[in-house]
Amino acid sequence: MRTACIIWIAFLLVGYQVQAQDSSDVKVLPIFQSKLERQLITQFESQPFFLLQSLDAGTNIYHDNWESLVMQLDKLAEKKKSNVQLLSDIFFDTHNRMLKNYTTFASFASTLATGAYDCVTGTAVMGLLLERYGIAYTIIELQGHVYIRGIVEDVPFVMESTQPINGLLIGTRRVRNFEKKISQTVSDPTLETLNERIGQRGNSKKQLKIAEIGLKELGGLQYYNDAIRKFESGTFDEAYVQLIKAELLYPSPRIQQFKVLMEALILAEK
Repeated sequence: MRTACIIWIAFLLVGYQVQAQDSSDVKVLPIFQSKLERQLITQFESQPFFLLQSLDAGTNIYHDNWESLVMQLDKLAEKKKSNVQLLSDIFFDTHNRMLKNYTTFASFASTLATGAYDCVTGTAVMGLLLERYGIAYTIIELQGHVYIRGIVEDVPFVMESTQPINGLLIGTRRVRNFEKKISQTVSDPTLETLNERIGQRGNSKKQLKIAEIGLKELGGLQYYNDAIRKFESGTFDEAYVQLIKAELLYPSPRIQQFKVLMEALILAEK
């Protein structure tokens, strides 16, 4: 709680200060790229459709293709007698209408605008739709991947957004076999590699299970991914700023550890 309060105070300031203990020099880093990004993060915590658009926020936060998808699914939902059948419509219509091109380091805003997606943004789209139709689910965070696991009418299911043909798995045996193949658990996930981006395809390798999260935390992973991208390009200041926002949305051990590393690198450059 204390850490969250400190971060929130930082967000109320114009920038964030990085200061060495043995130096009077202070480096002020701007936190937000735009007023819209600030507004989406600080005022829309309970509205994940808008919160998730904070990274790479454009002037248009209402998208015709999203409205078209929702209208189509609303019509299908009215006709369906079973939510199990609705899962198929959600999964395949989302891929047909919105999720066009798998792209590393995609943002949710770019997914809505262009159809470029990775596992984080594809999972976000499907999670929003499942919430709309009252279908219970959770997001499983692995070492470098996320997917949806849920249950509807006592039937378990998985939505693997990076597999447009075979990514919907329904039934106890299929879900169990999928999770046995893709994930494993560890007692201390904080020891994971810090720069493991979240965005690999689901069938890339067996990965360590980190946590079960929601859409807000998924927003934090967006910023974590972007911090990794900026870290890899050598822009440590920008990576650090993204991690401040990532930690606000999702104060996970690996985000916090990566933030400490970035602060050390910035101070070392002084």
